[in-house]
Amino acid sequence: MISLLPKQAAHFANIAYATAEHGGLKTSASFPFLSPIFSFEGLNITAISGSILERIFRHHTPFGCIAKGKTGAFKDHYVLALRGTAKMRDCITDLHYAIAIEPNLSNEL
Repeated sequence: MISLLPKQAAHFANIAYATAEHGGLKTSASFPFLSPIFSFEGLNITAISGSILERIFRHHTPFGCIAKGKTGAFKDHYVLALRGTAKMRDCITDLHYAIAIEPNLSNEL
């Protein structure tokens, strides 16, 4: 398994958060650093996040990306970069997830 250098990992973290910003990951300051080595075409990850209204209207929120290595040691290897909680709707999703999984956890204990 090939590991990212710390600087590369930091750039991927930046890109993961940029997917949710206006203009997307290509406007990130990290994109020029990673794009010669990795391809990001069509590999954004989205999901429904937030309140019940977000779910009713199926509002998808970008929360990361998958990058495929183009050259060198990373050729044909993939990097999955996911952001953490960034907005209020993410907090609502986090709280909903914690409530939703609690019964499952107590059954296994």
